[in-house]
Amino acid sequence: KTPAWIIIVVVFFDLGILAFALFVVLIILKLVSNIRKVDINTFRTQQICYHYYLTGSTSAEPSKEEKYNIDPINLDFGNETKPTDVGDTRFEKIEVTNYSRNKYLMIIFHTPNNPKFIFHFDPQVLFVRPNGKKIITCYCTLFCTTKVRNMKIPFTMWQSTNKKVLNDIAELLKDKTFETFTQQDQTEMNKLKKNVSRHKHYYFTIRTDASSSTQIDMDELNIYETPIAEGAMGKVFIGNYRSVPVAIKQFKWENLSDDEMKELKNSVIAECEMMSKLRNPFIANYMGSVTYLPQVSMVIQFFVLGALGEYLRDTKEDFLRLPYKLKVRMLFDTARGMEFLHENKIMHLDLKPDNLLVNSLDFNSACTIKITDFGTSRFTKKSINNSDDKGLGTPIYAAPETFQDVYTNAGDVYSFAITAWELFYQEEPYMHFKSIFEIKDYVISGRRLTIDEKMPKTLKKLIEMCWISVPDNRPTFDAITKYLVDVDKEIPETGIDNQLACSSDQIDVIINKRTQRMKAFLEQ
Repeated sequence: KTPAWIIIVVVFFDLGILAFALFVVLIILKLVSNIRKVDINTFRTQQICYHYYLTGSTSAEPSKEEKYNIDPINLDFGNETKPTDVGDTRFEKIEVTNYSRNKYLMIIFHTPNNPKFIFHFDPQVLFVRPNGKKIITCYCTLFCTTKVRNMKIPFTMWQSTNKKVLNDIAELLKDKTFETFTQQDQTEMNKLKKNVSRHKHYYFTIRTDASSSTQIDMDELNIYETPIAEGAMGKVFIGNYRSVPVAIKQFKWENLSDDEMKELKNSVIAECEMMSKLRNPFIANYMGSVTYLPQVSMVIQFFVLGALGEYLRDTKEDFLRLPYKLKVRMLFDTARGMEFLHENKIMHLDLKPDNLLVNSLDFNSACTIKITDFGTSRFTKKSINNSDDKGLGTPIYAAPETFQDVYTNAGDVYSFAITAWELFYQEEPYMHFKSIFEIKDYVISGRRLTIDEKMPKTLKKLIEMCWISVPDNRPTFDAITKYLVDVDKEIPETGIDNQLACSSDQIDVIINKRTQRMKAFLEQ
């Protein structure tokens, strides 16, 4: 039989081990809880502005002779020989050494306040004890393809035997600029500087480039200040991006919340990435977008001849009575472009003459129409209240099911039918209707625009197939393209009188006028 005292000893020993284990666990948990959780978004935000105070300071590169050192002084963030990806956050460790034997060192990093990029120093104000050394981190995030190589980021160095003096200087400069630094602040600084033994300034040099991307630097667009077009969704400007004429569409998002703005910006970025990869003769080339500013913009190749809608009304400056053969060719090219979009699982959502750019007014050319603005109506849905204005575009061309928020490829086919009707007659659809509500009720009830005997039967049949009420019964753009080949073949048999159509001389006048206008825009 085991003696009682042995049992007691064993029990106390086990309890001791358990207590020690619990103690170790608690220590580990405390250490883990003290570890700072790094949120990368913290380093993607602008830092506080510290007044870049240079009175009494001299420029001197860090060295042992200057009693401090910073290494490296050139920052490439691991990408000296290759570009830094836009949107990626990279970092570089920097060693700061204080060579003074009896003075504290303070470094203030004066980070640039620029929406194109962020250089975030952790910490932004650094204190190093005498003969001490510390490691800091600089984080780099680029928000667009912009020029950053050889950019300078300044810093100021202060040394004093009194650390509190350095703290007070940092607080005095915090949230101040040259303009807001008052005479009272200067008086206080004069007092503090009596205890400062050394005041220097220098800079980091950026040694990397921004990668090519669809995120464009607004300053490289060279925008002409007067818009060339304006609508419910925004304004369109002409510009020049790296020697290429471009059209810049600025969205109207003034009434959006911060969360809605962020969501829509992400949508624009994703959409532009997708659009930049699409290459088709009948699709306008998207160059990219500007999303680092509150005023979001999309950039596409500029077309001298503008949009098809600019030629269809006799009230327009550049009105042309287009030949029927050219109209059919324009519909054919539009259908081919839409066929390509649908093959790539992209709905246009806003197909209409204003979103068809004219590449040529010659029906014998390889391409007469290029489609633009596909998908962008989603970006503006929240910011536009179009219930009272039938001129906003989309409702006029919208399929009946879209009024119940049902969107399919068949909706684009319906919009194509309205566009074809408008192109043939060169009249505004529903021009005698008084409101969107009236048009909506008319369309939902199954009624459609009037087609008279002037329209060839083959084109009439196509339009009626495309705007049929049941979406599943509408043809695909593949079928429409094939059908339009037959429509084109039958043009000689239609007997349409082309004497009223514009002449080639009239077209040349329009082309020359628009070319000169573009040159004038770009030269200013």
